[in-house]
Amino acid sequence: PDPTSPSYPDPLPDDLCELYFTAATIATFGQAAGRSCELAENQRDVVVTFGSSPTITPGDPVGIVGNLLYNADDLSDPANRVRSEAQSLAVEISDDEELLVPTVVLDGPMEVAACSTLDIDASGTTGTGGRPIESVWECDSASDPDTSPLALCEYLAAAFADATSTLFRITDQKTLFGAATNQAQPGAPLNLRVKLTVTNFLGQSASAVKVVGIQTSEFRIPEVVPVTPLSQTVSSMED
Repeated sequence: PDPTSPSYPDPLPDDLCELYFTAATIATFGQAAGRSCELAENQRDVVVTFGSSPTITPGDPVGIVGNLLYNADDLSDPANRVRSEAQSLAVEISDDEELLVPTVVLDGPMEVAACSTLDIDASGTTGTGGRPIESVWECDSASDPDTSPLALCEYLAAAFADATSTLFRITDQKTLFGAATNQAQPGAPLNLRVKLTVTNFLGQSASAVKVVGIQTSEFRIPEVVPVTPLSQTVSSMED
């Protein structure tokens, strides 16, 4: 900020966002509740605190109100300090800044019965910056093909396609029952390896795998085989 500018108010308002930035730029700072713009202790830098659901990302333009802000590179030349026109700067992240990296948290049971439902909740995932994330749910068979066969993943493909950004769910009890009876040898371990990969607004990604054991029996499910004939007509005789 340039306090010597004729446009610089005295005293300063509590929220400096509208003083320094254009309305279009302020809209990218998130909801008004919790959003603020303040002068740093050095009285030179403007510190912006985002509200919930901000949308601004590195590389986006920032609209600056004229006559109030100047570029720090122009400190050596007083003639360049006061800008008479509004400008647009690009958001940059310093090379020495540590980027926000997500941590995937998967909450769900370690084992389920064959005739049950399944929920795996990823709402505890951190490092999103309070913004929507890109989520990719996968059935991981490559890590353990013996207990997590490819056939199991193919059988459950529809469930993975229907998963939301934070929830993988199997609500039909027949789905896991079919997976356990059709894809596993009697009594053999059967593990569902659910993998989630998330990417935040900075392009940083992380993955995690939740292994869920599906209970199987050492006995095969009985098969009902009809005996011919399938139907028979019985006629009655009158006395």
